[in-house]
Amino acid sequence: MQEQPAFATLVQAIQNLEYKAQEEPLDILFERLKPKIQQALFQTSPDRREDLEQEIRIKLMEIARNYQWKEGPEIDHFIRWD
Repeated sequence: MQEQPAFATLVQAIQNLEYKAQEEPLDILFERLKPKIQQALFQTSPDRREDLEQEIRIKLMEIARNYQWKEGPEIDHFIRWD
C-alpha cells in the first residue's frame, strides 16, 4: 500500500502548482477527507446533500489555495528570562 502524503504536503503542492495542475492534489485531499465530508452530509436532509457537498468542496479549495504558512514563535516567546 502506497503511503499517503501529509495534509501539509498536499496544501503546499496545491499552492505551488499552476491552477490547472492542482486537480490531482485536490482530488487526493477530497478523497482523504471523504469520510468526514460524508459524516457532515448525513446531518442534513437528503435533498440538500448534493449542494452542501459542492459547497464543502469549494470551501476546501479556497482554504487550501489561500492558507497562510507562518513560522512558529521563537522559544523566547515561551520562556520568561526574569
